[in-house]
Amino acid sequence: MKYRLFMLFLTAICHHVLPQKNTTEKTNKGNNYTLVYEFPYDGEVLVNDVLADKSIYRVLNGTEFINYFILENGEQTIKAELTANMGSISSESLKKTSSDFGIYNANIENGEVQNIQPIQKLNFPEFKTSVPSIVGEWKFNANLPFKLEGWKNSEDLSKWEKDKLEKEVVKKFNELRDILNAGNSSEFLKQLAFANKEFFIANYYSEERKKEFLSNLSDDFTKQKNLVSPIENYRLRLMGNGKVVALETVSNDSQGILTTKDSKNKTTYVTYIMLHKPHNSESLEVVRYIAYSTGLLNR
Repeated sequence: MKYRLFMLFLTAICHHVLPQKNTTEKTNKGNNYTLVYEFPYDGEVLVNDVLADKSIYRVLNGTEFINYFILENGEQTIKAELTANMGSISSESLKKTSSDFGIYNANIENGEVQNIQPIQKLNFPEFKTSVPSIVGEWKFNANLPFKLEGWKNSEDLSKWEKDKLEKEVVKKFNELRDILNAGNSSEFLKQLAFANKEFFIANYYSEERKKEFLSNLSDDFTKQKNLVSPIENYRLRLMGNGKVVALETVSNDSQGILTTKDSKNKTTYVTYIMLHKPHNSESLEVVRYIAYSTGLLNR
């Protein structure tokens, strides 16, 4: 679940379901590194150069459990990019909206945040003149009881010939689009199997919690039958130091290319798929993804 913490971080309210924004049953097996922020701007958050969250409807807020993006212990990188919706961002206004922005360790039981301890405050650099956008980058050290494979040993896609890369990426996204548009949730979940396996490890999921999580995903994927737009009007984006690739829309809200709007039921299904190419694979595969449903705003 995606949670937004109250000022004292004592309780949480459910916002929507997605892989990167989900609860664990318990975190006493290890640390649960968490980013907390609430920005009235367009923007995104990256962990180790891989997308962890992206604004929707021109706000960027969340309580992100980021173990999923930590492949090994040691130094990690957090990056936040913010863009003003109208006008500009002043140093004073940014300081106010980022007062709670930081890395925390969350203790979660039965799907609810029990308590949260601050680890490191994240401060943007001060600036004298208002700016249309700003980027901040920070380092922190992580200590987790597991290692994830992720994109660690994947091919460096930045070294591929540009046309070949685009052809292969579009081919894979068309395959995913066809599965999702057919309402074939079981096959779509198979495509996400590697990403989900590592998500469950990173978030200490029990077998019961895994089943609940997959059931919720399946329900959302099934509802997108005959609603997914063709793969067109996109831009290709490399991340993960060249080892991860995605397709984004070129519209103002710049979501994942598989994001689907259900006007009848006033729902947006945000689906942001990230691909990689393992060295032992002949084709691109899903390495990480963001998927959740939220209300549809007519703008």
